[in-house]
Amino acid sequence: MNPDGHIDIAGVSDAHSTSPLGATRALLIFAVYIASQFVASVLLGVVVGLAYALSGVQDPDAISIISSSVQGPALVIGLIVSALIVVQMVRRFAPGSIKDRSKDGIGWSLGEPAYLLSGLVIGITLGLGYLSVASVLVPPDPEMSRGPLAELAITPGLSQLSWVFIAIIVAPPLEEFLFRGVLFSGIAQSWGQSIAALLVTALFVIIHLPETIHYWPSMIAVLLLGITTLLMRVKSESLGPAVTLHVAYNLVLVITVSLISMG
Repeated sequence: MNPDGHIDIAGVSDAHSTSPLGATRALLIFAVYIASQFVASVLLGVVVGLAYALSGVQDPDAISIISSSVQGPALVIGLIVSALIVVQMVRRFAPGSIKDRSKDGIGWSLGEPAYLLSGLVIGITLGLGYLSVASVLVPPDPEMSRGPLAELAITPGLSQLSWVFIAIIVAPPLEEFLFRGVLFSGIAQSWGQSIAALLVTALFVIIHLPETIHYWPSMIAVLLLGITTLLMRVKSESLGPAVTLHVAYNLVLVITVSLISMG
């Protein structure tokens, strides 16, 4: 206990544990996240180039195989590094805010069982709804362009395994922490929850454009995912149900792609 009566935990008193993040810092964290993804892409290109040079391969098909085998693990590593950077920046700017479930906190906690169950049901329903539209109402053109993750998803072996790992293990907690946690909390502190909700959802859709721009139903699905996860985060005052919803939605897609690949 400090002289002023505050309990000191890990060197940070509770008086400062919920220091506001604010819109400026939240957007700075987001910008660093985007920059780290760009750097990871550049490094991926360097690694692939070195792999070509060291292998001495000239055959285009063999080069394509080398590229796809490197891309998946590189994306996984890049996302994990980006997640660590985001967490460390939050700890620096707003110590103690990560698990804070107040209106000024990020809300990184499991949440109530009822909300977790709701997130699971909504995520599965959203995923099945999207697949119904894609398979019946608006089937995608087999020849249309695909984003990097979509290419991983349809490439058997290590690439597909990397996509599954990203879709189930990495992306849901990382994106919920960043969008519905850091960005929503920080922007809401400065400009209010209504503006925060609009900006966070818009940024969530924009960052997924490389995967969705060639197929509008997937863009609508991402928009609905952003809206439902945000509503779940606000209602439950925690990120756990939003993560559960996100995982359930992605799991439906992963199972479907896996079944198609097997047969």
